[in-house]
Amino acid sequence: MSSLKASLIISTYKNIKALGVILESLRRQTETAFEIIVSEDGHDPEVRQFLDQSPCRNNLRQHLTQEDSGFRKNKALNRAIKHARTDYLIFIDGDCIPHQRFIENHIKAARSGFVCSGRRAELGPIFSKIVLKYDRVFPFFTNPIGLLLLAPLAYLDHAKNYEAGLYSKQLHQISKNKRRGIVGCNFSCYKNDLIAINGFNEDYVLPGIGEDSDIEWRLKKQGIQIKNIKFLAPVYHLFHKNKFQASKQNKDILNKTIKLNEIICHNGLRKLGKSKF
Repeated sequence: MSSLKASLIISTYKNIKALGVILESLRRQTETAFEIIVSEDGHDPEVRQFLDQSPCRNNLRQHLTQEDSGFRKNKALNRAIKHARTDYLIFIDGDCIPHQRFIENHIKAARSGFVCSGRRAELGPIFSKIVLKYDRVFPFFTNPIGLLLLAPLAYLDHAKNYEAGLYSKQLHQISKNKRRGIVGCNFSCYKNDLIAINGFNEDYVLPGIGEDSDIEWRLKKQGIQIKNIKFLAPVYHLFHKNKFQASKQNKDILNKTIKLNEIICHNGLRKLGKSKF
């Protein structure tokens, strides 16, 4: 246990095929000293059965569940934080496949007082189906030459931010000083920094803002800086029809948080009384 360097937290909801490709990618990571926490926003017996049957190297793995009662991603993330066995946490979504050097470079970039923010390439529907059906095809996307060769077809397939899937130290040097915000599907930080702001705000019960913009604002107010690691630890987002837009309800919660300067949320890792929202 003491040899583990990080906890990878995967937030997921009934997407076994994508989870299978993610676990296969994690088997190929250049850094192996990490645990895997699969945190479901629900309780699907099929996910449990799948995880029981699927190998994932020798990494310690935890599977956390909760009642399936609507969008409760932040609650699932807070549960994962509580169960994490290491001091450093890396977050991805259950539809985002990490590059083989993803874990390695998040750990290398880790610094006290910083949150590391990576980026995602959004694959189109055809490429996503191919990856889900033939998971051994995926390493071809993570090869810079392969990614570039596929670029024309990828854009015809309506890929977005495809260039963010490139792994390149040279491109990182060019872009590292550009300001980047946190994206909930690709960031990492020390557990104590999240504990200090009481984790994710569980008042957010709709997608968008709550798992990234809110956390970013409160961490920055706590004195944590954002470290841009674009091109060092990309993830590849699988296409799905439902595109979530931040709701007015979520925007209102964030605006009130900022107005009240509420760095430590009330409804987070600890329940600190009635929320002001």
